Amino acid sequence: QAAQRLDEKQYVAALEDYRKHHPDDASVDAMSLDLHVMAKDYGEALKCVNRIDAAVGGDPYMDVMRGNIQIEANDTKAALESYQKALEADPRLKDATWGLLTVSLTERKHKETARLLTTLETDHNFEFSDLSKIAEYSDFVKSDEYGNWMKPRKKRGKQ
Repeated sequence: QAAQRLDEKQYVAALEDYRKHHPDDASVDAMSLDLHVMAKDYGEALKCVNRIDAAVGGDPYMDVMRGNIQIEANDTKAALESYQKALEADPRLKDATWGLLTVSLTERKHKETARLLTTLETDHNFEFSDLSKIAEYSDFVKSDEYGNWMKPRKKRGKQ
């Protein structure tokens, strides 16, 4: 953790050193996730998540982790499946809903984006600021779905 606060090179070196000297430590997979994602070695990162998932006896949040790695790897189809699986197991997983939102924005599925934004508001009490100022939402903001999504919020004085 101390190396993480320094710079990326020292952080990677510390992770590699830890992995070398403690290959059987239960925490090595959790610590190695960053290393593999930073190296864009998404296959190894997914293997770490799979081993962690098996070690804890299964946890829906591990599907969120898989989805996050798959998003980094630009595999939106696999990420979508992972986030959906996580929500099926535990509908309260806000991070899975955020992951689905990332997928819908990436795939320009504006109707789904509006639905997920509403879900985050109603189910997770999230309040959105002006989405027109956030680059990732630029295509959505230009869509009819955005206008429709905004109508009730303008009436309530939000945004």
